[in-house]
Amino acid sequence: MPDHPTPPPPIGEDSSPVLRDSRRLYANLMQAAPDPVVITDRAGCLVAMNPAAERMSGYALTEVRGRNFAELGIFPSESLDRARRGYEMLLGGRESITAELVLRAREGAFFVVEANSTPLRDRGAVHGVLTIFRDVTRRRQVEEHLQREEERYRTILENIEDGYYEVDLNGRFTLLNRGLCDLLGYSRSEMLGMSFRRYLSAATAKHVVMLFKDVYRFQRPLQVQGWEVLRKDGRRPIVEASISPIQEVGGEVTGFRGIVRDVSRRVEMEQELRRSEAQYRSLLEEVLDGVY
Repeated sequence: MPDHPTPPPPIGEDSSPVLRDSRRLYANLMQAAPDPVVITDRAGCLVAMNPAAERMSGYALTEVRGRNFAELGIFPSESLDRARRGYEMLLGGRESITAELVLRAREGAFFVVEANSTPLRDRGAVHGVLTIFRDVTRRRQVEEHLQREEERYRTILENIEDGYYEVDLNGRFTLLNRGLCDLLGYSRSEMLGMSFRRYLSAATAKHVVMLFKDVYRFQRPLQVQGWEVLRKDGRRPIVEASISPIQEVGGEVTGFRGIVRDVSRRVEMEQELRRSEAQYRSLLEEVLDGVY
């Protein structure tokens, strides 16, 4: 890239030493800025750009000075429309515009940029626009990756048979899956924001509060068995559940999460097995008594 000073925007006819020093300082600051900086005139034609803008776009100022930004092919159609609308708003009196745009560099690479634009005024009249671009491509990629991961985990949660829950520190549901709705017989809209106490007896709810306090205090998960929950239709299935702390980056506990599994059938089978064992034991004792 050519090593040249970037001319400051036109400011008027005044050529006093103070103004010349201000313009020189402005030009030096623009040259040293790590983010791309572009100045366009009222018609949208390029007046100045700093080395960072040259590096990102792949164009030298000498190649594009005087050309309209809409003619350079650096913005795909959607971003170009957004940039034009923002430009019109700035010329119409808007003090600043921030927009996320896609920028296409000369060699074909695409960048996601956050563009912050402000009007340049001379004696109150807008004569141009200064735009600072910040490359947020990596941030956007990370956000999209996290969004895809979140959607994937939500899909997994929605398709497991066990119930999944998240509650805040007040015990109100903030997230749950279809499995928990099916277990308790309520819709998702009914459960979100409701307290867990609604689905437990008073004695069980008191016990659960103590468990939550232990998880909060020691910041370690617990496994519990034998809870009786109250379904909307009045039935009372038996469940086993886990309780884990939800922690922020700094370690602060902001709520609790866990898995709830309906073990009613297993409990019934265990009870039936115990009854059968007791019957066989009683029968065996009667037989032995008859023999001896």
